[in-house]
Amino acid sequence: MGAMQPPDHALREELALANRGFYEVFQRLDFDAMRALWLDSPSIRCVHPGCEALIGPECVHASWRAIFTSTKAIHFKVGAITLELHGTTGVVGCIERLLDGELPPRVESIIAATNVFVRRNGRWLMSVHHASPIERRFFPESV
Repeated sequence: MGAMQPPDHALREELALANRGFYEVFQRLDFDAMRALWLDSPSIRCVHPGCEALIGPECVHASWRAIFTSTKAIHFKVGAITLELHGTTGVVGCIERLLDGELPPRVESIIAATNVFVRRNGRWLMSVHHASPIERRFFPESV
């Protein structure tokens, strides 16, 4: 018999922390920490804004290395967060507001993101990150 799962509210808290950790690592431009956040599986995938789907660890990790190598600083304000649990899979939807480096910061772009995590050995690991720029809204008051 497998280990008992924590109750849903604890899993949701852990999932929210994992998602927050993803953005903290992203803002630090820390490649090793980013790599450690991802599930070790050939099925992982990542869609950066305006890019094709990258599938598998080699492509996904190479994309993060390229982003971190070519970026001096990046700052996000993440909001409109939704969390869903489906057994050992967690889906986080959110809006990323990419901020420039000025003071006070200005929003450069608004991005809709979906982050899918899989729970393994008591940790939520990223399986999918899909980010798409928002160019128009169907429901302007919702974002």
